[in-house]
Amino acid sequence: MSIKVSAGDPLDFQVDVLVLPVFEAAGETSRPRRGSLEGRADRKLSGGITALRRQGVLSGKPEETVFLSGGGDLGAFRVLLVGLGKAGDVNEERVRSCLAAAAGAAGRKISRAFALHDLPLPAETAAEAAAGAVVLSDDSFDRFRKPEAKPKRLPATTLLSADEDLRAVRRGARVGEAVARGTCRAREFGNLPANHAFPRLLVKDLRRLARKSGLSITVLNEKRMEELGMGSLLSVSKGSAEEAYLCILEWNKEKRRSLPTVCLVGKGLTFDSGGISLKPAADMDKMRHDKCGAAAVVGTMEAAAALGLKVHLVGIVALVENMPGPAASRPGDVVTAMNGTTIEILNTDAEGRLVLADALLYAARFKPEVVIDLATLTGAVLVALGKHRAGAMGTAARELKRLRKLAEEAGEPIWELPMGPEYDEMMKGRTTDLKNLGGRYAGTITAGHFLSHFVQDLPWIHLDIAGVAWDDEHRPYNRGKGATGWGVRMLTRYLADRYGRRGR
Repeated sequence: MSIKVSAGDPLDFQVDVLVLPVFEAAGETSRPRRGSLEGRADRKLSGGITALRRQGVLSGKPEETVFLSGGGDLGAFRVLLVGLGKAGDVNEERVRSCLAAAAGAAGRKISRAFALHDLPLPAETAAEAAAGAVVLSDDSFDRFRKPEAKPKRLPATTLLSADEDLRAVRRGARVGEAVARGTCRAREFGNLPANHAFPRLLVKDLRRLARKSGLSITVLNEKRMEELGMGSLLSVSKGSAEEAYLCILEWNKEKRRSLPTVCLVGKGLTFDSGGISLKPAADMDKMRHDKCGAAAVVGTMEAAAALGLKVHLVGIVALVENMPGPAASRPGDVVTAMNGTTIEILNTDAEGRLVLADALLYAARFKPEVVIDLATLTGAVLVALGKHRAGAMGTAARELKRLRKLAEEAGEPIWELPMGPEYDEMMKGRTTDLKNLGGRYAGTITAGHFLSHFVQDLPWIHLDIAGVAWDDEHRPYNRGKGATGWGVRMLTRYLADRYGRRGR
């Protein structure tokens, strides 16, 4: 499915379904605003929209959808009215969710066009949100379904704009589509079941992605990681029959000397049984999603390449399976990270931080301006923030402030958690430098403090995405239960805002 952009009067456009955004009426009025697209459509529909409002069928509340027959003076066979709420409350995320609801209501078997004329946003922003809504709502994880059971895909969807906005709409649509496709990549990566996502299989997938997207890739196997002294990471894979890998994806590698460098580091537990500290059986199937931090890095790398971001971007993806095999690490074992830090393993289910420790140390060799890690690291962040925000902390105060603002705009909000020596004290080992568990309280913060020992004084941001990486609810632009692809929009926007993109 592709996104097309066209100018002209939406009411004359020949299409099966014309999607027309409407707003909640001010006060008691039920008549569309004179001169608005809704008002002109109402006249061509012989007052049909006004009648729906008076009858209480149409209120204009967010994500409400109502069909009307078209024809006559209209080019569209049917009109789909989609509510956006009060005009003063409309933002990019509202447009994304509401137009995704409309895309779902319109279905996949017909041609559809979205009118963007009256949206109270800059044309480029509205188009980016609309394109993202269409691509994301059309996405489904259907790799394991029979061909006849897979949903049909539309060949194209059209975004309609005013002539003077056409160039801006095209720019926005291009960005929205590229970022959404990166998000879809992250969703698929995160949703793959463990027996189809062994580290060696995902390495093959990443090699294919690199060839297709123009990325460079370097893969470290366990022998090479052992030579580098990555005892912390390797302690997690010891119980698995599958070898661990560290994959390094790079965009603009050939320009690394002339462009600023940013490192993204993703936790990629292809399955987390908890190891010897075995998890409860209930919901253990969801531990295929413990690679969603790595998935966000992979999706962002694809989007960055598609948009030609002007940055040397390094994506470090740690692919490990945590199993309770005969050689598995035991509670009480002591391991050594690449920088010589000794760690006592108190719980083998606190494995993500062990993996990220060596991955962050490896990132330091690129001398990045900032390093950002993403991980489904702690259940504590879900208790603290629910499924609405990711937890954030780090040492790059200015960049974290910028990221927080852009994350809110992108509809992937984060919340900064405190750091302080009192929390760091909780991670000191009894007979070692560190331990991998800080106790019952402040679990997300103490896990972040553990990671801070491995960032080599680099500007660093840690994002705990355990609460937002997957969802059991159907949302307008995330229709299937499972991985959300969270983080791709936020990271791509941050990188584009910070460093720009070609052809902008």
